[in-house]
Amino acid sequence: MTDGRADEADVARARAGDTAAFAALVRRHPLLQIARNAALDQLRRRRLIQFAPLDDGMDVADTAPGPEARYASRQRQALLEHALQQIAAEHREILLLREIENLSYNELAAVLGIAEGTVKSRLARARAALLEHFRPHAGVNND
Repeated sequence: MTDGRADEADVARARAGDTAAFAALVRRHPLLQIARNAALDQLRRRRLIQFAPLDDGMDVADTAPGPEARYASRQRQALLEHALQQIAAEHREILLLREIENLSYNELAAVLGIAEGTVKSRLARARAALLEHFRPHAGVNND
């Protein structure tokens, strides 16, 4: 397949949610990384980086009966969203790509343009930062 046809096929698959196809596009077209970084820089300068609330378009199954459990779940979700806003943008980005988009370490490395070892360490730092901001507000004991 020529690069043009491979791109067309990968674009169609990526639009359908295939993260491997998206990663392949990013590997073939590293200018995407430059555009991504430039866009993030502009958004940071304008303070426009905002992530959609976690409940937008997502059906969260609630196995606990009663309104109390639903209320508690919504409260935890609001606290998590608040904690996410408190951490660095690069930490939010890698956490959301890993936990919400389910990208593998290899796919994260390709999309973010970093080594797989860096992905692992950045994820660990991002998780620690998120917990640091989430625990005090959620009443979670650090012990």
